[in-house]
Amino acid sequence: MSQKVNLIISFSSSDAISLIKAICHSLEPFNQQLPELVTDGYNEYTDTKDWINKLLPNYERTVGAYWGDMIEHKGFINYDIREQVVAIKISDFELVNAEEIIEVFAPLPWTVANFYDIFDNCENSGWDKYIAPGFIDGHGGHGWACAFKGEGHN
Repeated sequence: MSQKVNLIISFSSSDAISLIKAICHSLEPFNQQLPELVTDGYNEYTDTKDWINKLLPNYERTVGAYWGDMIEHKGFINYDIREQVVAIKISDFELVNAEEIIEVFAPLPWTVANFYDIFDNCENSGWDKYIAPGFIDGHGGHGWACAFKGEGHN
């Protein structure tokens, strides 16, 4: 049995640009079309052709790419340049089980992955007051999983 969730994951990578390219090459909705909007928080760009090679090298802090608008989107990629953390959101991700998550995301070039909460309906259950621990390097609070791979994590 599967369910649709808003899947949000942040990744640490020694080569964030290669990670972003791999995400855009292999994962829906990122491999279906170009982002509709790329922003650095100050300027918005709708000419997103070759955005990874042309726009990313010019940014100093954070960049966001949206597949849809900033409110309603199929997905987004956020890149914190200083922390070298790449976060993605895939709206309506078909979640089957943890093994599928491993199959989908293991081939990507990352070392740490933080999986955010997948359920927004925790209000009135007591969990909405829980402040999850997290990594200090730009990842958000821990959700339902975190993963490590590569040297030192074998």
